[in-house]
Formats: sequence, C-alpha cells, structure tokens
Amino acid sequence: MICFTWWGLTQYAARVIEAFNKVSKEPVCVVATRPHSSPVEGMEQILTCPLVWVKEGDVEFATRLPEVPRVLFVSNWNLPCWKYLELVVKNNGGKTVAMIDTNYRCFGVGNGRLKAFLKQYAWILRFRLFVSHRFNSFFVVGTSGRKLMRHCGVPENRVFHGLYGADSSLFYDGASLSQRPKRIIYVGQFINRKNVRRMILAFLQAKKVAGDVANEWHLDLYGAGAFADELSRMISQAGDCSVAMHPFCQPERLAVEYRRSRVFCLPSLEEHWGVVVHEAALSGCALLLAKGVGAGEDFLGKDNGILFDPFSVDAMSQAMLQIMRWSDEQWCHAHEESVRLASSFGLERFVRSAIKICADATVP
Repeated sequence: MICFTWWGLTQYAARVIEAFNKVSKEPVCVVATRPHSSPVEGMEQILTCPLVWVKEGDVEFATRLPEVPRVLFVSNWNLPCWKYLELVVKNNGGKTVAMIDTNYRCFGVGNGRLKAFLKQYAWILRFRLFVSHRFNSFFVVGTSGRKLMRHCGVPENRVFHGLYGADSSLFYDGASLSQRPKRIIYVGQFINRKNVRRMILAFLQAKKVAGDVANEWHLDLYGAGAFADELSRMISQAGDCSVAMHPFCQPERLAVEYRRSRVFCLPSLEEHWGVVVHEAALSGCALLLAKGVGAGEDFLGKDNGILFDPFSVDAMSQAMLQIMRWSDEQWCHAHEESVRLASSFGLERFVRSAIKICADATVP
C-alpha cells in the first residue's frame, strides 16, 4: 500500500493524490489533519481511496489503516502522528519519502534580509543533522526546492520534482489579457507573512503616480485571516473604492475570478512555493511576485511578469505602475508565457514523480 500523510489537507492535495490513485497498481491511503488556515471543502468528495482524519498528537491511528504502508510519503516530518507512522513503516521494511515545499532563497542583507538568510541557514543545518538520514527519497515542488536539497547535501538521484500543482481541468485559460478587466487579484491569508498591507499601500501609490493610466484598475483581495479587520479599516480610511476585500472562496469559484483578472500579485515576505501562482499562471494571468516566492523560478519568465522587493513599498509600487503601462502586445506575450510555463506542472507531473518514487522503492 502507498500512503500519503498531509498536514492540513487541501483540495489541490486531494486532487493530485486522486490522480495518482487512479493509475496506481497498489492500494492508496491518505492520512491527514484538517486544514486550519482556510475553510476549504470537498476533499472527501474528490478522494476515492480511504481517507483517515487524525489529530496532530494521535499516535494510535495506525490500527485504523487497511495495512502497513510499503511506501510512506511524509509531510511536516516532526508531527508526532507522522513520526509514529514513519517508525511503523520502517520496522516493517517499508520506505519513507519526505515531502518538502520549502524553497531556497537569499535576500542579501539589511531590512529583514539578513534575518531571512540566517533563518534559511539554520534550516539547512537542522535538515542535514536531523532529517536527511530519515528518508529514502525527497519529493520537492520545483526548481528552488531542488536547489535547497542540493545545499542540504541530498544526492541528485534521490530528489524528485512536482510535489504541488493545480488541476488544469479547474484552473484553465480564459480571454486574452487585454480583453479582461484591469484587475490585480490577490489570493491568500490575511496575515503578517503575506505582506498584504504593503501591497495595498503600493497599489494606492501606483494609482496616484499613474494618473489617467490607472483609470479602471482595481485590486481585489480574496482570503481570510487575523489581519482582515485591520486591512478592512485601512481600505476604508483610504477612501478608494478601487481596493476591495472579499471572503475566502472555494477553488471552483476562485477559478472564475482568476479568469476575470489580468494580474496576480503575491507579495509574501516568505512563501515556500505558492500553489496560487500556478493557479493564476494556468489561468493566463500576468504575475507580480515578491523575491523569495519559490514558484517564481518556475513560472516567471522574461515577458509574463515582474519581481519586486517585498520589503519596499516603493519597489512594489513601481512594479505595479510598470505593468499598468503595458501595451496590448505585452499583454499578449505575458498571457502566452504564463500558460506555457504553467503547463509543465500539475497532476500529471505529480503522478509521474510519485510512480517513479514508488518504483525506486522496490529496488533493494
């Protein structure tokens, strides 16, 4: 049996696992904790394999599984529930796979950057000393994840790509960007790490500088989180109706919103990868991404977006101003490049890598 553990099981996770389940020659099982960061729904309807919900400290659930897994995919390796199952699998002669969404990043020095660099250095050191020896293989998301594993000393042949990816049957291309509303969309939590406050300030600043160019441009925020009330007050005090907050919406509705937008913006101070970036790119959106967003290395090309310093409102504002001034030809190139780069990720890539990992696990 192949078993996937997933901390805070999401709908996109359920979709990629179900895609693997449909082609797997072995039984598949999912053991998961419920998501805390967002009220996402529908996982039970997507998965046709057994799904066992557990609490983070539960170490007695193994008896509820159909059998002891031959291959165990492990997320959030330090949770007591996963560490317990990991030992059970190893004692039974099974193989373990670390699922890693952390990306390699370096902000340099100054204004919070040194702290970010030191945090990453400490992560790599801990991983080398306490984690790398526990697993047979390492399943990362994209280019930045592979780079991180190389810095951790993991051999190239033990690292596999494609851990995350949006479902292209749900998130797909829409009208040409020049025909869409002049709209920047943000999707995510309203928390400090996501840097939404600076994004709002940057948008308002860009509109003032742009003048007539900024006419009809809107910034729409979709999500939930601890900063929601503060952000709402901030928008209200600004007195600009072109910025609007919207409640968290399920993926089926969110897909429509992407196709109604020209630009997706992710200003995070720290972002391991960002499945939302893939969702937006599949939908044909241009991208405004903070430096350090892991998915940027996979989906931001020469013509489909701009990187900016997440610690600087001015830098973010300049990026927004630049994209507001794009010609129809630039919008066309951006659209084509986003869709092209997005096509290399998704359910099929996850399935190919998971099959290869499981096949390798049969080799003595």
